[in-house]
Amino acid sequence: MSKVTDIKNFDIGRLSVPFVDHNAEMRAKLRIGMSVSFDNGNGGEVTDAVVVKINKKNVKVRTVQARRNAPAGAMWDVSPSLLTIQDEANFEPPSERDMIIGKIKVLCNKHGITAIDLKDAGII
Repeated sequence: MSKVTDIKNFDIGRLSVPFVDHNAEMRAKLRIGMSVSFDNGNGGEVTDAVVVKINKKNVKVRTVQARRNAPAGAMWDVSPSLLTIQDEANFEPPSERDMIIGKIKVLCNKHGITAIDLKDAGII
């Protein structure tokens, strides 16, 4: 057999390794509003943050303290493998009311609506 025939007839199935998502376990533990900390993976600067959104690959967090040249409150997309849960035992997830209020605030900010506008409209 020639080398070309060997390559064409090679069974790729023998090399297949089932996909394992190493970050899935950490994502399963995380909840929105949970306190976490993260670093750059090399033991660098550790930053405290709060989980804002859990995506398939990364977790969106809002920092509690300044990091590098980013102010406190900055948003970061962080790999779940770099996160450490701060205090899981005392964690209480935000109530449904608090989550709805948060979504309303985001929409108001997005569309430039202020509390005065809502008061003038008789909503609050």
